[in-house]
Amino acid sequence: MAGLNARLVSVRVGRGSPSSLEFVRFFVNHKFVLFAIAFPFLIRIIPEILAGPWPLGFDTVWVYAPFVKDVETKGFAASLSEIVGSQVAPLMFAFLGVAAVATGAAPFAITKAAAPVLFALLGFSMYWFARRGLGWTPGNSFFLVVVSALYFVPLRFSWDMYKNTLGLAFLFLALASLRPKEGTREKIIFVAFSSLSILASELTAVLIAAVCGLLVVWERFKNKRWDLPMLLVLVLGSVAVLLYAHLLVPVPVTTSPLAPLPTRTGILYNYVGAAEDVYQYPTVVDVYWSVAILTALLFVPIAIPAVRGLFLDRRLIAMCAVLGLGSFLVLLSPFAALPAWHRWLYMLVFPALIFA
Repeated sequence: MAGLNARLVSVRVGRGSPSSLEFVRFFVNHKFVLFAIAFPFLIRIIPEILAGPWPLGFDTVWVYAPFVKDVETKGFAASLSEIVGSQVAPLMFAFLGVAAVATGAAPFAITKAAAPVLFALLGFSMYWFARRGLGWTPGNSFFLVVVSALYFVPLRFSWDMYKNTLGLAFLFLALASLRPKEGTREKIIFVAFSSLSILASELTAVLIAAVCGLLVVWERFKNKRWDLPMLLVLVLGSVAVLLYAHLLVPVPVTTSPLAPLPTRTGILYNYVGAAEDVYQYPTVVDVYWSVAILTALLFVPIAIPAVRGLFLDRRLIAMCAVLGLGSFLVLLSPFAALPAWHRWLYMLVFPALIFA
């Protein structure tokens, strides 16, 4: 009887349409990739559904939805030109503008839809880095995506840090192409995704330029050669950082009744006595206390597995070195440190999750 049932099933499958068989075969062969996209998408869409028509996150209301509204009133080209003219990383705004033109949906609807899509892209990029960049099995790579999607730091990233999320996704896709025996195709892919990361976020522009700088030095001393693709990305990233910092082309400061004039000049930031943006540090002690509390909050849950799973990888080591400098330079020099120390600390969680 069992043999008869098996033959009947095989006959039914054999009589299926070629398209359905190809779909089943494709799903079976790529199930972990599809799961790596679908799982973070579903996790991130739940709070958007629960929130109803209301947006989530400060930047969603303050930055992204107003831009979509500008696209509706001024047009895509004029609105994006203003973004480029203000020397802000433009790629996320370009994607939102294209979505606004293509769908004609309300600004909040577009920004709410963007969040789960970005989170899915980030999940896929981490899967791809683990699978192709580190050589992990599909199951282990997908498990990394599950842990990352459920951990609160990546979820916080997806809440309203759209540019940062997009930049990190392209960063992991770029680093996945940096392998010991990379060919011409891998080099082109690396430069392409690195360029997208540079255009997506100011912070990932700094990160990928600094990582490439460290890896260029590593290649020069270890293998006695200059890595031209990494040199190219280093130059592109450095120029973009100088542009984003308004050091190449100064931008006049605009006044607003909603916010005080920024006190920071140049690249470095004085955190002591800061009373703007998210920073409220009357004294040096407040700076140290804030860094200590946030570091413990972010890393204590994953510290033990991350230390146990630590392994040597030049890309992750360079990434941790740059992110560690951005996170903790404020402890050594609170009067002149890199801006947004907490964002660097958030990004440091991602390589820690890979080690964990």
